Amino acid sequence: GGAISVDQARRDAASGVAFYASMQGYRQIFERHGFVAQADAAREAYQSGGWGEAVIDAVDGDMLDEFCVTGSLDDCAAQIERYWAHADSIRLEPGGHQLPVEREQAYREALGTLIGER
Repeated sequence: GGAISVDQARRDAASGVAFYASMQGYRQIFERHGFVAQADAAREAYQSGGWGEAVIDAVDGDMLDEFCVTGSLDDCAAQIERYWAHADSIRLEPGGHQLPVEREQAYREALGTLIGER
């Protein structure tokens, strides 16, 4: 139990980005956003050792911030606001790949709180 730290939440979100970055089919998206080196490193780590920490390590903070909303609920709410100028709806989902069920559930509950505040 207990609260999940922002550092843990960011690491969990990075695992979701790393999952896509490790696949060649998504390379063009990461290239378009300036993260081809990180995507290549994730894919190489996956190819050499399978899914694991080395794949997630390829996702740096800038890459994570480009593709994810992370932080405290207040931080997340502020980050989401920037998208409303470009969208009329937003779908929020807990990020991450192969997360423990209890953390994924905690993120779902936090999203419910975040949506309820809007």
